[in-house]
Amino acid sequence: KWNFLDKNGDSLFNEPFDFTFNFYLKTAIAKKKTGWGVVTKDTICISFVYASIERLKEFGDTIFKVKLPYRGKIYYDSTLKHQLFNRFAFEKKNELMTLFSSKQEFNIYNANNELIAEQLKNVKLSKYGYYIVKIKKDRIIYDVNGNQIGQSFLAPLDFISENLFIVEKNNKKGILNLNSDTLLPLLYKELIHCNDYIIAQKDEATYLFHQDLTLIKKIKSGHFLIDLNSNKWLIINGQKITIFNEKSEKISNWSINEKVINFYNNHIYSDKGIIYNLEGEKILTVVNFIDVNYYDDAYISLQDSDKKWHLYTKDWKELTDASLNNRKINYHGDHVFSMTNKKGFIVYDFLNNLEFTLFSEVSGNFTNKYICVKKDDYYFYIDRQFIDVFNRHFKNATPFINDFASIATENGWSIIGKDGFPKSLPSFPEIKQINKNAFETSKKPLYGLYNSAGKLILEVKYEKITILPNKLIQTIFEGEIHYFDISGKKIY
Repeated sequence: KWNFLDKNGDSLFNEPFDFTFNFYLKTAIAKKKTGWGVVTKDTICISFVYASIERLKEFGDTIFKVKLPYRGKIYYDSTLKHQLFNRFAFEKKNELMTLFSSKQEFNIYNANNELIAEQLKNVKLSKYGYYIVKIKKDRIIYDVNGNQIGQSFLAPLDFISENLFIVEKNNKKGILNLNSDTLLPLLYKELIHCNDYIIAQKDEATYLFHQDLTLIKKIKSGHFLIDLNSNKWLIINGQKITIFNEKSEKISNWSINEKVINFYNNHIYSDKGIIYNLEGEKILTVVNFIDVNYYDDAYISLQDSDKKWHLYTKDWKELTDASLNNRKINYHGDHVFSMTNKKGFIVYDFLNNLEFTLFSEVSGNFTNKYICVKKDDYYFYIDRQFIDVFNRHFKNATPFINDFASIATENGWSIIGKDGFPKSLPSFPEIKQINKNAFETSKKPLYGLYNSAGKLILEVKYEKITILPNKLIQTIFEGEIHYFDISGKKIY
């Protein structure tokens, strides 16, 4: 422990300090368990609450710059000036609502960041803009406007339509409506919602229902597969495949020697890497493929067991050179892909038959007008003609989501609109978009100024304080720059 002694060797302060600096003129900076402060020979002039205190000697007599730490997250609208969701932290979101929490309480906001409900205890976001609150043994169901639209004596597992949802009790599942009426009894071992269909298992039988609960088909052996793209469905029974269209009309019937593992976009995939059309004709063989993706109903990518990616047109014409060992493939919309392979990082424009090796990173999608690219050590944005649209380069950047993107300079982060101009001076920690008009960042340390008598010159609220020549003080507050004189008077 540390203390100061007078000329008689007596301690100046009853309580010792954890650390002290020497006196300069009439003050000394010291530290206690609660933080840093400033003392004179007989009193405390700046309380021991700060994360750090810096002595600024540029002013002759001492000015102290204090730092107040802040932890946690803070939220702003797209201006980066108006704080949102005070005291609450982001939890979850869906397409229409965002859920925030604070000390086991939850608030729900709509897409315009308007409060829908507050101080909820047990709440869950669901489909169709619904949220569900547990009150005692009941689940009360609300819409996006906060209106009660239904309730259930069991927890909804999955909404299959705006009015129907799956529930479970004693390992048996059924379907209720918003009035808590039982429309499909709790007798089923499994209920799987797939597009416009429900696959149900009970005893030794499997059932296919339309989502309005009309029974389409019951089978005692085999199983159903749904094409999530075309809404067709099939029955696999041993080696026999029977395929039906979305009107449940039989369109083909054939046999297969392999195990069927997927049915998507009118293609049947086997565990031997063979791909069939609806008539059972072999289209392609990719040995031991493990993943498949479709893009805009125009391209298909397959990953083989060696984790190499192959890209095809929808007519199964291969666009990639397998010898290049494509390890990563990303689609950026409008026929543009980026790939990582033996050549490095390559961008392909298959519409115009172009190939680029200029960039080291590409992110985003042209559905948001621009994509974000990295070249050398800086980021910028390009349009569909691969032109730098803003003629501005950034230390870091994220792709556009809806109308905004986050960018960073040497001084910090901000957000830009599609005009390319920052919404504030880049001075924030990293900014993340959580919905179309709400942004999350870390709380920043705040700074203020005291004089040697302990009088507050500048309130402890500034993100940055810089001493300029001629004793001019520059501050940054909520992304705006202001200037003050030594008395704390605002100049401009």
